[in-house]
Amino acid sequence: MKDQSNLQHDPDFGDLTYDWGWVGTCQIEFLGKLHEVRLFVSSLDGSNIEAIQRDAFVRFLERIDVHTQTATDAIFAHYQAECGALRAQFGEYADEWAPVIKTQRELGQTIQLDELFVGDSFDRGDRVVGLMFSCTWAQELGFAAKFIDEELVEVGPQNIIL
Repeated sequence: MKDQSNLQHDPDFGDLTYDWGWVGTCQIEFLGKLHEVRLFVSSLDGSNIEAIQRDAFVRFLERIDVHTQTATDAIFAHYQAECGALRAQFGEYADEWAPVIKTQRELGQTIQLDELFVGDSFDRGDRVVGLMFSCTWAQELGFAAKFIDEELVEVGPQNIIL
């Protein structure tokens, strides 16, 4: 249950609570399914959401379908490039943790969208948004797609956006 004393309503982000950042939920379609995911807006000290973070979130959502497809394309290409090495690494667990997949839709066997992360600009003026995933092939590190100014710049372990 949410701590109601810490609950705030934001006109763009909805209901948020502070827990080492502003936390809420949002709905995003990924791989043909609508997911309710954690929304995390970075804030080290509980201060107000920065204007650049608000702008990043609003702009990202304006073209969310394009961004999720761009991320899907990049994740699929990454997985296809790494699948052979992952299967060799996982040995007897290869079919479970790194199955051979032929289509983007099959990515759903290996990856789950968990969070939309809105990062700090650190006074650079960048609009930083990340999609964060849990996945079978990197269970401890997770996986992420990092966008700066609405352009995909990298996919990889979640630490690329943290």
